[in-house]
Amino acid sequence: MNIWVVNPFDQLPNESDVPLRYWSLCRTFAEQGHSVIWWSSDFAHLSKTKRESCEDVDGFSIRLVKTPAYTKNISLARLRNHKCFAEGFLHDAIAGLESGELNAPDRIIVSLPPLGVAESAFQIRDHLIKIESRKLTVGHTNLTSPCEVVVDIMDAWPEVFYQVLPKPMRKYLGPIVFSTMHRRAKRAYLGADKISGVGQSYLDLAKRYLQSQTKMRKSLTEESPRQKPLYLCYHGTESVVMKNILF
Repeated sequence: MNIWVVNPFDQLPNESDVPLRYWSLCRTFAEQGHSVIWWSSDFAHLSKTKRESCEDVDGFSIRLVKTPAYTKNISLARLRNHKCFAEGFLHDAIAGLESGELNAPDRIIVSLPPLGVAESAFQIRDHLIKIESRKLTVGHTNLTSPCEVVVDIMDAWPEVFYQVLPKPMRKYLGPIVFSTMHRRAKRAYLGADKISGVGQSYLDLAKRYLQSQTKMRKSLTEESPRQKPLYLCYHGTESVVMKNILF
């Protein structure tokens, strides 16, 4: 399969000798015979510096999306960086697909955080579905399966930002202050074809978002919503779990 892995935070192979989660994922998928592209940012989160391009390594390639710098991890500048990454990923991906430079992905694995990138992946998925629909209308056969998006939860956003609020008020102010971010997180969980997480607490968080939507749907229709596949995948990789995510 053609697999896109989207994460702007982990160090690239030319920045470290230690493979973190997404380098490990890309390498594992490549070893299994898949064609893999890792989409990252041209701004390094750890060093807070502009990145140099990284050559293909371990059987996969790396594409960098242009983004602005930031100095503080909790800041408006970082949120702007994330917004530009999401928009740049969407723009570069669609441009590459339309020009024929990129082959259509069968799976897009998107890390959360950052918020907003999953929505770009959903738009790419929708773009590919429209292309396949147009082929169907003109009588083409042997159409490929639609692309699936896997949201991989690395941290509880926006819940982690509650720490900047006064402790006695977090439970009540958090949902109000971060309401926009909550909506984006909810769209990510609802729109994903599958969800994975580095810890059980993150999968439990996703379940709460999904259950709130399930209750709403049940109040409107008797039809029970389809259960979304959830997978626990600790830091690093385990081949059986990753095959579950893909298939």
